[in-house]
Amino acid sequence: MFGPIIDRMLHFNLGKVGRAIVTLIQENMLIFLVLFIAYASCMLYAKYVRTRLIPEKMKDFLISRKASGTLDELFSQWLAERQTWPKYLVVPTSNELWIKPASHMTGNEKMLFYTTDSQKMTENELFTILVKELR
Repeated sequence: MFGPIIDRMLHFNLGKVGRAIVTLIQENMLIFLVLFIAYASCMLYAKYVRTRLIPEKMKDFLISRKASGTLDELFSQWLAERQTWPKYLVVPTSNELWIKPASHMTGNEKMLFYTTDSQKMTENELFTILVKELR
């Protein structure tokens, strides 16, 4: 029943290039599925690092330094510490379509608007809140 409708749609709406792309995806479905799963896994891991691991490491850093010094000094020490992190700790890019190493962050990146308010904070804002909590 839907076969003729889909064929008509592919023939009139997509053109030759579109039909070739659809055919390529249909013939290599497993490859595209594996690529999509790998991409989604990388993005989920990056979101986990950004929302869970970085705040935990920040809190451990502040506890080990006993939150002594000015806020700017502590944040610059935190940035220096974060530069030594391994490359497998990744975070989403600013448009959240790909990932980059957490050590390359500047500390002023915000997550996109559809995340919760606690996740929208920049790293600097989160650091300020944690310092106030621990003092």
